Amino acid sequence: MPDIPFLDHAYPDVVRRFNGNVPGVDINAAALPPPETEYRTANILVQKSRRSTGGYTAQQAIFVASRYVLRRLALVVASAIMHDCKPHRRIKIALTHAETEVEALFIDPKYTRAFSAGAFSGSAVVEKLHWSWHQTAKHPWIRGHLPADPGDLPHFDLTDDPEGDSLGVRMDQLNYLRIDGGLEGMGRLVEFLLNISDPRNEGVEFDLEGEDGFRGVAPASPEVRFGLPGSIWWDIYGRDLDDGEPPVAKED
Repeated sequence: MPDIPFLDHAYPDVVRRFNGNVPGVDINAAALPPPETEYRTANILVQKSRRSTGGYTAQQAIFVASRYVLRRLALVVASAIMHDCKPHRRIKIALTHAETEVEALFIDPKYTRAFSAGAFSGSAVVEKLHWSWHQTAKHPWIRGHLPADPGDLPHFDLTDDPEGDSLGVRMDQLNYLRIDGGLEGMGRLVEFLLNISDPRNEGVEFDLEGEDGFRGVAPASPEVRFGLPGSIWWDIYGRDLDDGEPPVAKED
């Protein structure tokens, strides 16, 4: 895949602005160019499973990744929002690690600039990202931070078809993970990824649970877990992942 850029090297100039103990960062759309339509990385892997409790069964997607690559993933999602990437500009991130059970992520914001709400209609333009760092708990939105509408949380979909639904398909056929949602949900995901990718954050395991847990994903999503260096997931699956800033990109 010599012509597909590495996610590990996305937005190097912007990433530097997050280095050190900065209290926050402002980034406008001009400083964060539109994302590529395709990336690749061997430094994110996603495992799949099912969890059953009290008659409730949920799919799970478990991300194992280092902080630096999650920060770049956050910026790709932020750029997709600010540049209003429509579904035909869906962003594919091929996962090439030998242990990953998901072949690719698809970033697919459903946000559109046109809106109509009651007597009001017009267009919404996202011009700037403002991020303020804070400690993020294992269940990041349970302490007074849950939206009134759970649909305003990020939505995930394990699927065999990035462009459709996968009802009734076996888990071993769900080879893709689609990440989508409206402006509120995708914005929350960006903030979450930027916070957990900051070395000051003390946690190494984060759970975005569904209806029967500490709500962290939109309805009809699998539960999504993140394991960083030092987590049990990293110890099981991620010991050969890069745990620091990547070297100069090498094409194969």
